[in-house]
Amino acid sequence: MAWEAIVTLLTLFTVLSALVITRVSADLVLMAALAFLLITGILGPAEALAGFANPGVLRQAGRAGVWICRCWWSSLRLLPWVMR
Repeated sequence: MAWEAIVTLLTLFTVLSALVITRVSADLVLMAALAFLLITGILGPAEALAGFANPGVLRQAGRAGVWICRCWWSSLRLLPWVMR
């Protein structure tokens, strides 16, 4: 078995263990694993970011961005000013 496969399997085991055992958020664990595989050269940039090219992911990210801006504007009481 090649070293890339061994490192990938160890990363997968570590991610699953971290998701089950720790209270660290899932997105942080998964992004750390993605960054690790990217830094080690197992995944290239195109492969690592290929999942984000899915239109559904981009749509949800856009909705989340709008929601975050709305909450931020609302907390700063800027929403009425923006709505004018």
